[in-house]
Amino acid sequence: MPTDFAPYANLRLLIPQPAVAPANFRSGVPTSTASWILHVFAKGPTTIGQATPSVDPRTRTLEGYITAWASRPANTSWLQPTSALTWDTTGLAPAGLLTGASGRGFLGVLESLPTVQGQQGEATITSLGGAFGPGGIGAELRAQLGDAITVELQVAA
Repeated sequence: MPTDFAPYANLRLLIPQPAVAPANFRSGVPTSTASWILHVFAKGPTTIGQATPSVDPRTRTLEGYITAWASRPANTSWLQPTSALTWDTTGLAPAGLLTGASGRGFLGVLESLPTVQGQQGEATITSLGGAFGPGGIGAELRAQLGDAITVELQVAA
């Protein structure tokens, strides 16, 4: 069942899946070729801050909830229409997604894809999971809203 925020998703993330450690190094070190595409309902500052020595105006910190995710098929664009992918709409993060993972981000109207109407840049997951933990009220919120996520998006100037 889709989360309550699913109709309002406005951030798409492309995050490479971590490579599996090899049994031995004679066969070589595997590279990660698979990726996740995440849809997130994200909110952040309404304006980008002014440039000061300690603030980069191109960096946006966005907080929100995962609404859906899909595995990206090989040799496909990550900005393809939503209908072209098979989505997990539970709002729960895919197994193996960790804080610190980085990839690409698109902030804008997801329904308009593949026509890009928004901002693109480098994205880093700075926080994953809710403030209330996995049990009690945290379990109730997670079922209705999805997993909480904080993303730092570095957009082009």
